[in-house]
This record gives sequence, C-alpha cells and structure tokens, in this order.
Amino acid sequence: MKSLPSFLSLLGVVAASAYGLAGCGGDEITCGTGTVREGDTCVPEATCGTGTTLQDGECVPDGSVICEQGTVFDMTTGTCVVDPSACAAGTVLVGGECVPEDETLTADLDEAAEPNDDTGAGAFDVPALNEDITIHGCITPRAGAADSDAWIMTATGPTLLEITADGVGGLAAGFIVQDLSIAQLPNYSRFGINLAGDTSRRQVYLPVAGDYLLVMDDSRALLLGEAAGGDGTCYYGTIKTVPMPAATAATLPQTTGEDAGNVRVLSYQADQIADIIDMTQTTTSASMLPAFIVRKNGQFHASAAYDQTNDVPPFYSVGGLNTTDTVEIVVDEIYNFALSPQPYTFDFIDIAAQPLPTDGSAATVTKKNDTLPNTPWWEWNFLYFDVATAGQVVHFDLTSSAPAAMVIVRADVFTLTGAFDAMARIDLTTADTEEFSGEYIRFARPGRYYFMALDVEGTGGDTYTITSTLVATTPSAVTYGTALTGQALPAEGSGFHSLDLPVTTWIQAGVPTAADWGGDADIQLYDLAGEGWLDVDYNPVQTSTVAVDGSTVLERITRSDNRDWLVRVTPTGAPGTSPTYTLDIEERPHAVLGEAMPGTPITRSGMDSLMAGQSKGFIVDGTNGNQMTAVITPSDAGADITAARRNISGGVIGSVIDAGGDGEAETVQAVFGTMPAYHAFVVENVSASTTTDLSFNITALAPRPYTVSTGTLTYTDACTGTGSSTLPAPFDGSGDDQFSAVQTLPAGFDFRFFGFPADQFVVGANGFITFGATSPSCSFGCYNNTTMPNTAAPNGIVAGYWDDLRRMTVCRKDEATKVTLQYTGELWEDSDVAVEFQIVLNMNGNIDLIYGPGHEADGTSGDGATVGIESANASLFNLVAFNQNLIAPSTSHTFTPAP
Repeated sequence: MKSLPSFLSLLGVVAASAYGLAGCGGDEITCGTGTVREGDTCVPEATCGTGTTLQDGECVPDGSVICEQGTVFDMTTGTCVVDPSACAAGTVLVGGECVPEDETLTADLDEAAEPNDDTGAGAFDVPALNEDITIHGCITPRAGAADSDAWIMTATGPTLLEITADGVGGLAAGFIVQDLSIAQLPNYSRFGINLAGDTSRRQVYLPVAGDYLLVMDDSRALLLGEAAGGDGTCYYGTIKTVPMPAATAATLPQTTGEDAGNVRVLSYQADQIADIIDMTQTTTSASMLPAFIVRKNGQFHASAAYDQTNDVPPFYSVGGLNTTDTVEIVVDEIYNFALSPQPYTFDFIDIAAQPLPTDGSAATVTKKNDTLPNTPWWEWNFLYFDVATAGQVVHFDLTSSAPAAMVIVRADVFTLTGAFDAMARIDLTTADTEEFSGEYIRFARPGRYYFMALDVEGTGGDTYTITSTLVATTPSAVTYGTALTGQALPAEGSGFHSLDLPVTTWIQAGVPTAADWGGDADIQLYDLAGEGWLDVDYNPVQTSTVAVDGSTVLERITRSDNRDWLVRVTPTGAPGTSPTYTLDIEERPHAVLGEAMPGTPITRSGMDSLMAGQSKGFIVDGTNGNQMTAVITPSDAGADITAARRNISGGVIGSVIDAGGDGEAETVQAVFGTMPAYHAFVVENVSASTTTDLSFNITALAPRPYTVSTGTLTYTDACTGTGSSTLPAPFDGSGDDQFSAVQTLPAGFDFRFFGFPADQFVVGANGFITFGATSPSCSFGCYNNTTMPNTAAPNGIVAGYWDDLRRMTVCRKDEATKVTLQYTGELWEDSDVAVEFQIVLNMNGNIDLIYGPGHEADGTSGDGATVGIESANASLFNLVAFNQNLIAPSTSHTFTPAP
C-alpha cells in the first residue's frame, strides 16, 4: 500500500516560499521594513488577523480558530459568526440533512473497535447514483500518537462522489481520498480540509474502478501532522454518488475558472489527424494545489497532479488524435482550504503534425524555431506514422536535409515527469544527425507514434526535407519443437520470429539449413515483453553465432526463465539474391538427475548412452550453500569423456574438465547458489569411435560456519627454516596487484574451507588468498577492497589485510599440521605504513590471521582494508573489519569451524 501523504508535506513548498523571502528583485536587493518581495517588486506586507496566516501575500486560515456547528469563520474579525446556511447548534449533517446530535443518531457504518490502525475502520462499496452511505467514528489519540480512521471504498467504475465530514465534540473533521495501489494512478490524492470550521465538504472524482482509502481525521492533524482530537471528538461522514457535470468546451489558448469544491469538466475536440493537445494548469492561490484527470473518448487516460518536489504545475499532452476524438479534462484539485472560490488557469497548445513518408518519398518540413519561446519543446517538427499490430518490428531508412536533433516518441509525447516518452533517443545532445538508417524498432503496442526533429540552428519559416522508408514486419511464429522451414530473408537483412515458449528446462536454437546464405548466422533472443530500439535500448538477452548446417547451436537453460522471445536471425556475411533458412528451436538433450542432499547420494547408470562426438546435458538440484560433487564414469574402458559446467546461456563456467584419460572418471564440484539452486553441466564423449554409457555418483556436503575469536598468537617468521620458501617473482619484493600461480596443499593435508575440501588456492598481492584453481576475475588484482558478503569477485577468500598493497614479499612455509603464508610490504596509498601478517591454514580447519610486531596498518590507513573470510558463493562469511580501526600489531584472529 502506498503511504498516505502528510498534508504538511504537500503544503511545505508553499509555506517555505511564503516565509523564506527576504529580498526583492535579486539576492542583493532587500525590501524595507513593512514590505515583502512579490516577484521583482517590493510591496506593502499584508497584515493577517486572528486565525489566519500569510502565504504568498494571501491571508489563509491557520487552524487556530475552529468554528463549531451553526457558525462560520469571519476573516475580517477573526471570530465565528452565525451561519444561517449551516446546521444549527446541537445538530449534525448526516445524509444531507441536519439531524439532532443525540442518542438516536446513527450511521450506516460505525468504525471497527479501536485500535484499528492496522486493520482499518471498515469497508464499503460506493453507493449507486444519487444514493449515499453514512459512516461514524471517533478520533482519539493514544499516548500522544495520532488516530486516523482508514476506510476502504470500492468503486466499480469512474464515480463522482460528494463527501461531507462533520465533526462533533470539537473535531474539525477532514478527510483524504487516495487510491489503494491502483497502477494507473501513481500521483492521486484528494483532501477535504476546513481550517476554520468543523465541517469539510467537496466533490471527489474516482477516475477508475478499484479500491480507494478514505481517511478521516481532524483537519488540523492533516495540516500539522500532529495528534489532534480527544475524548468525544467524533465525526459523521456522508458519501454520496452524484452525476457528472456536463462538459463545457475549453477555450484555446486559455481557459480560466474558479474552484469552490465542485468538479468541472472541460472538453476539446480534435480538429486534425495526428493532433496533439497540451494542457497546463496553474493557480495564483496559496490555498489550492491543482490537479486534473484526462479522459479520451470517455475513457480514463491519465492523472496529472502538482509536483511539489520540483515545484511543477500539473500538465499533460494527449497525442495521436483523430478528428473524431474528444479529450475531457476533469478539474479536481488535490486540495483547496480557502474560504472562498480560488482561481485557476488552463493554458493549451494545439500542435499539428504531418505524415512521415513510408515509401521513400520526401516531406517538406517548416521550422518553428523561436515561435513558441515559452514552450520551446513544442517548436520541434512532428511527423506521425502508425503501427498496425502489436509486436511489429519496423525498419527505418531516414535522412534529413539539415542536421537535427531526433527522437521517436509514443503518442502522448511526454511522461508524467516531463521527459520524452521515447521509443528511440536518436540524438538529443549534439543535434547534428542527418541519418537514421538500417535501424529496427520493436513496438509492443499498435497505434500512432511521432518522429520528432529540430534544426536548432534554423529560423522559423525555413524549410528542410525528411526522406524516409519504413518497412513493418510482423514476426512469424515459430513453434517449439517444430522446425520453421523455407524462411525468406527480408531485404532489410534480418528475419524476426516470435516464440511462445512452453515450460521447458534446457533449449537449443539453430539453423540446420540455409540457401544462398552469407557466412554463419547470428541468433539473438530479445524479451518478447520489451520494446524499443534494437541493440540500443532494447538489447538482446542472448546472442550466439551458429553454423548454418546445425553443427553448432544457441543453448539456454530455461528452467528458471521461461520468458517468451523475439528471435532475430541475421547472416554474418553478405547473402545472395534469394537467401532462405530454416529455424529450429527444440529441447537440448538433457536429464534432470534430482536433488543432491547430504547423506543421500544420487546414483545413475545405464541410462545415458553417448556415441563418439555426442554430448548430453545434466541438471542437479540442491540447497543454497551446499557443495555438490559429481563423479561421472564412462562404462567403456576405451571411452574418453569431458565435463563442463554451464551457465544460463549455455556458456562454459571455468574450463572444460578433462583430468582423466580413456575409461577414467571426471569430477564436477561446485557450491549451490541462491534460488533456483541447481548446477548444469554437459558431458561429451570425445572418443574417436567408441560409444559408452555413463554412470553417476553425486554427493552433497552441507557447509560448516566459523566462529571468530581475537587473541595474541605468536608471530614466528615463516620465511626461514625447514619447509619455507619465497614465492617466485614478483612476490619476492615487488608484488603489486598480481596473482600467483595455483598453489597446492601438501599431499595428505586434509583442509576444509567452510566444510568443503580445499586443496588449491591462489595468492593475491593485495593481502588475500582465494580457494580454487583460477584467479579472481577483477581488475588490477582486486585492489579495491569491499565489505563481506559480496557475490562479486573475489569469493572463497581469506583476507588477512585486503587493501591496495605494493612491494610485497610472500613466503610459504609447509609444516606437518599447518601451512603459513607470510605477507610483508606496504600500503600503496601511504608507503610509510608497513604491513606484516600471516595467513595460517591448520589441518584441523582453523584459520589464523597473525599480525607481526612490525605491522602498522590499523584497518583505516590509506583507503581502509577488509579482514575476514567468505565462502565461495558468499552465503557464509565472518567479517572482522571493513575500513575500521580494529587491526593492531602482535594480535591475532582465529576462525574455528563448527563441529
């Protein structure tokens, strides 16, 4: 649910501007005593009476004087006077009638028992036309916390309500109406506020069907954001459905009006094809915040509201119109708490457009430069074109005789934030483009669009030409599992197809045959839900180059990604005169082997036969953080197999595993990641002629977390004595951002990292080691330390002092029960600060970080450092310090695995 906006936050910009002005004209001019700045003029300061305050030169109610039943606030005297039109004292307005305020008074609905802030006061359907529903509740703050009653109203369609909130017992009743997460209404809220009396009344237009919040409270609470009310402060609310007022034709270029709490409807009849009507609402009132709803041909189109954050009045443009189209503007302010009708103005701009040539002909365009100085964005030239069906891909060949800024936009031109609602931002910076050729745009929705151009150096009345050819293609459907044959390659260079993908696990796409082709074929997959300029802001999810004999294919693992696809096929070379191709998208041969669980191995044999040169994919499910070990053995002693883990795009993760020879097993080992937790790998028979079956033994290990403790383990020089050696250059005193060759623990040294066997690691010159047989894939030796956990490289890390280091010497000492890596060097950022520490791997699984007496870096020195350990998939970690002053000489940190 969207949070309810505070009335104070809506009012804040207005109030700040009223009280924050000290000068007149420029910042260097100060108004004299008794005057205030109004624009660029100093005018006499208004004096506001009791119960009012000054905002933008206007005295408005401040909520300090609330008139009770039968009276009304008189701003001239600051007092409450008898109001002959109001309900008399002792009565309350309920259902449109003044009724006695006694024990016989009832409403249709009473609020739920307090406290009901979490569950709501109640719910109801909006009444039928000319019918009403009444609600009752009390506003009783508890322990200084505000009490607001939130009712849920359900509308079955556009509805105009007249809402009255009448307070009793001293409550200045007010209300808020806000949509309850209706997607079409990102900026919708309406307030009923009376800062001088106990009754608030106004009309509120609910523009679409859905649930709306009706929040009842004291007007002063809504204004000040504070708790208001007390024992016996209650309200009666009446919600009545009333007829929409008849529309009146808007007067262009400007229509004025006054708001007194009732909705007004203005209309505009389009007068030419591709017409665009732009509208902006402003007001001079400090008591009113404007808003309006746009309807097109009787249907909701958009909601426009004052943007308080950027101090922008509500605006909207409706384009793509035909002469039969009618635009209606429902004037329905966010709030108006003045005691008299408040003025507003609508400024309209009617923009004409001309057709964009689609057949290679030229259109003569007349420049509008400097003709609309107050709205320069409408000085662009608009050329329209239509997209006939949803999902069409349009190929553009367009040239301009003058350099220009260019953009292609949707029908309404702008978004609610004022940015171009662009399909293709061709050139919005240099304004020197003369060509938009050989480009494709996919349009998810049919309808009218505009090509916009602006020669910024031009003069109004000058002309230039736009020459263009547009070729629209409706992608042909390809059926999963059935080859699409005999596809003629369009002259524009690419074929397009739509794939409605069923629930699948692993797919492949290829071009098994092609004629009169050029080179190989690029197959690109785009999310079918997307749209835009292909390969610029509508990019492919995957691209693969495949042979046109079917020998290579695009692969994608789809078990967690069953999107539908736009498929693009393009030759890599120059085709002949009549190129054709076959597109085949089908299941990639594979098997799902099941879930690997600790203590329950997966075994499989005799079910997966591979001929020489054949491969098959396999998927194993698991649990995040667990480690899978899959041992695959060929049944034939003369068969040689390889294995390779695959990513979602079918690419090899790491390298192809080929440790064994003929008849020998291959082992795939990896830690499961977050959901969906699975590993995919491909086994290939690389034998020249031998066919073999495969057998699998797949086990899983659960991780063992560590605990960390701080101590004072002795720092003993590891660069001397039996078993010690200095790593080869540059780790002999000039190490800086490098990684070592893969290091292997001694035979029989059974070390486990987070519970998983780890016998290989890489030394990084920047103060850490990573387990595994490959170096981390980050630039400059991962010199830029980060906190833990972090799924980005490096992972599977032991960080003794990870920072940007240099002049590093790293020694290694192997002993019976431990292996020590000793780092000596200095910080890159501060060569006067020495680093001296050891990473000790103990056979019992403990890891020690020991800091020598010469270690000077404290964790914040230079750019700061990271100290700690993190598992291979970053699901487990122990962070000692991240850019914190927690590291000291002659101290240690020990990481102990759980039993």
